Amino acid sequence: MKKVISILLIFTLACLCAAPALAVTNTTAALTLSADKTTVSVNEIVTITVAVSENSKLGALEFSVDFDRSAFQYVDGSYTQDSLWASTVNPNHANGLYYSAATAGFITQGGTLVTFQLRALKPGSELTLSVIQATDGTTLDGEDVTQQVVANSTDSLKIACSHAGTMVETEYTAPTCTQDGERIYTCSVCGETSIEQIPASGHSFGEWEQTSAPTCTQDGMETRVCAACKATETRVLAATGHDYTAVVTAPTCTKQGYTTHTCSICGDSYTDEYKAALGHSYTAVVTAPTCTKDGFTTHTCTTCGDSYIDSIVPAMGHTAGEWAVTKEPTHTETGLRTQSCEVCGEVLATEEIDVLTGLVGDVNEDGMLNAIDARWALQTAADLRVLRYSTLADVNGDGTVSVVDARWILQAAAGLRTL
Repeated sequence: MKKVISILLIFTLACLCAAPALAVTNTTAALTLSADKTTVSVNEIVTITVAVSENSKLGALEFSVDFDRSAFQYVDGSYTQDSLWASTVNPNHANGLYYSAATAGFITQGGTLVTFQLRALKPGSELTLSVIQATDGTTLDGEDVTQQVVANSTDSLKIACSHAGTMVETEYTAPTCTQDGERIYTCSVCGETSIEQIPASGHSFGEWEQTSAPTCTQDGMETRVCAACKATETRVLAATGHDYTAVVTAPTCTKQGYTTHTCSICGDSYTDEYKAALGHSYTAVVTAPTCTKDGFTTHTCTTCGDSYIDSIVPAMGHTAGEWAVTKEPTHTETGLRTQSCEVCGEVLATEEIDVLTGLVGDVNEDGMLNAIDARWALQTAADLRVLRYSTLADVNGDGTVSVVDARWILQAAAGLRTL
């Protein structure tokens, strides 16, 4: 290889010596690192190119394209060599691909210096272009072309992972009603992560339920609960206010009247519209005294029925009347007589009358039984005579004095009947 390079250098130098001199314009050379794609999947081939700018006027150049061999595998490559360059490429350099070239004078031609292919084993890694040495060229007269500085002594290029079919969900945070959740995906090849935001779900409130009822004077409250997070939301139920109904209480004789206003909801009440008491309207009724009770005057109110008494007159006391037979005696049973008050009729005294001891049918009580007794019986039956005891003439015991009793008396007097 060294022998080949020497021959090329001699050949190049000879050509330069035969060439006419060129006007020199100082420029700045630039190297460019590029790839045909910047996103790949595992085992996908990417083509890497290193190019030099036009009219670089470089006399010698040495650079390397460094890459991680665990991330990229060299597949194939090619390099450009014109009549002024002697070049070499080593794809098995310790850190990647090594390139070196030299010329006897300087070059003005630009373009691709080296092209090679890499297999992506671990996408997501970088390639770095490092300029090891860049030397100015010289003219045919041996004059240095000054101010030759490579613009980018280093350059880098990242071959990103395409994540095709390699993103795996590795973490999940569920959204809540008020906070977003997220899914974190990690590439199983390069380890790069991406985050997918999951919007907060918002509350899922149930129906409003009354937790405290409004009253006439105080607000109530309704509450609803989120089915997901149990958060609560409340709203006020306005106080209802009183709903009064009026009831009129009329004045009485002794009490004033008024109107009572009562709330049909809570029972609160107040009174107004007072009216003065009417006063009593009495009428008088006189109760005369009796034998045993005082007399008095009763005054009764025609409006309310209230009453009182006055003008007391003492009781008169009883006035005893004549004795009166209330049960006539017979020849077998005693009789009874009473004495009553002439004024009120109250029985004042009662006495028993002895049984009759004379002859049965002896109406005139002369101790004999004859036609006179029969006549007295007929007179008693005709209400022409009043006997001491009617039982003297009621010889048949039927409770009345009649002609039958008179006939029985005559028969007894004649010895035809036993009384």
